[in-house]
Amino acid sequence: MAAVFVGLAVVFFLGLYSLRDHFRRVGTRVQLRVMAGFSLTAAAGIIGVQILYNQDVILAVHYLNSHDGGIYGGLNKIGTILFFLTLSVSQVLFPRVVEAVAKEQHPGRILLSSAGILTALGAGALLVFAVVPGLVVGILFGPSFRDAIPLVFPVGLIGLALSLDNLLVQFFMAVHDRVFVPILALGVVTEGVLIFLFHARVGQVVLDVLAALLGLLVLLSIRCYVLLPKLRAESVAEPEPALG
Repeated sequence: MAAVFVGLAVVFFLGLYSLRDHFRRVGTRVQLRVMAGFSLTAAAGIIGVQILYNQDVILAVHYLNSHDGGIYGGLNKIGTILFFLTLSVSQVLFPRVVEAVAKEQHPGRILLSSAGILTALGAGALLVFAVVPGLVVGILFGPSFRDAIPLVFPVGLIGLALSLDNLLVQFFMAVHDRVFVPILALGVVTEGVLIFLFHARVGQVVLDVLAALLGLLVLLSIRCYVLLPKLRAESVAEPEPALG
């Protein structure tokens, strides 16, 4: 734990050092109210994705027997491989979308290209999961986890769906949208309720999570379709302070 703390601290201070020139510049003063509002929206988005990333394992371990809970925990880590493989795409998306909207460019093209890159990366991993699932499980966990082999590909789909959900959440945060927050909350609740209702075996929990994430992806995509034509530079700009 101490090593993790030291590593994080070193990275944090290196980041501050790399930004030292920006701290010396005199720029437009950022309004605290605007920053607080965006921070709350961003926190909701990040927390929502993190809950989707973790709650299925907690609930699976709670409802399944020890063997099946262990199998699901291993499967979750396989899905994590795909999620982190594509995570850099969503991180790059955020500043590019902000810049595009501020310059009156079309952010939809950036979103579509990012989704395409993410899907292509995920498809490569899914191909491996589909062709040699036994090899994947054997290398990662050994022969004792052979019950997980038939579910490797569906769990890969879960990882890809979560990555696409996260990509859209990052997009909404970049354009200062708030409507996505209750949609994301609905996805979180739906996933939990489905696992609560249907948890007879590992495969059922996998289907619960996959259904919730795909449903969330559809709703977020609809919101994105409605929002894109309305995006203008003023939608991400800070409002001017009122003069007394």
